[in-house]
Amino acid sequence: MDWKQFHIPEGRQFPTENEADFIKVKSLTKYVRFDDSARINTTEINKLFGTSDCNDWTHTDSSARWGWRYNEGTSKIELFAYVEYQGNHLYQHNFTPDAVIDLNQTAKLSMVMKKSGPNSYPSSLFSTNLNGSPIVGSHRDPQTGDAVFETTLGTAFPGSYDFFINDKKVNTLPRVCNRELAEGPELLPFFGGVNRVAPHEIIIQIAPN
Repeated sequence: MDWKQFHIPEGRQFPTENEADFIKVKSLTKYVRFDDSARINTTEINKLFGTSDCNDWTHTDSSARWGWRYNEGTSKIELFAYVEYQGNHLYQHNFTPDAVIDLNQTAKLSMVMKKSGPNSYPSSLFSTNLNGSPIVGSHRDPQTGDAVFETTLGTAFPGSYDFFINDKKVNTLPRVCNRELAEGPELLPFFGGVNRVAPHEIIIQIAPN
């Protein structure tokens, strides 16, 4: 397998290998692997890989990704499918991981772009802090303040993404457009959020399908 190592230096967010390609794809699949450098004390989710979509070159309004975080209690890597939908971060409700893997375990992660959405989504599947435009059909969780989507919002979204791990579908999330292909810059690993930086060098291995 043709592994490429992405090195995120201590005190940084972007890897030193930071040249992204422009891609035009109907699906995107990568193999990923984490070593002991992924042992990070945080509950936040870091970006792994993905693609911009719907002619959004900044990825903040329309993109799909896989994300990750290390769970100190289990010593495992938790993997999350998520999207940017008009400025909103959409995950599983309460940030439930879509998959869990061991350190040094290889996982095959995929996303498939769909021109339509399902008739309905599972109850309380998505949550967001509503950083961008309001989304029809959402309500506030009284405990977390997040927006939770109703169960019958399939027709409210133009398209969708199906997410797979080791060829098993684990999630479906909304897509801003209903084009055949996702078109835009490929999204590479990124650590943290606005102000959080890597506490030590992190090495992530990614290989193409």
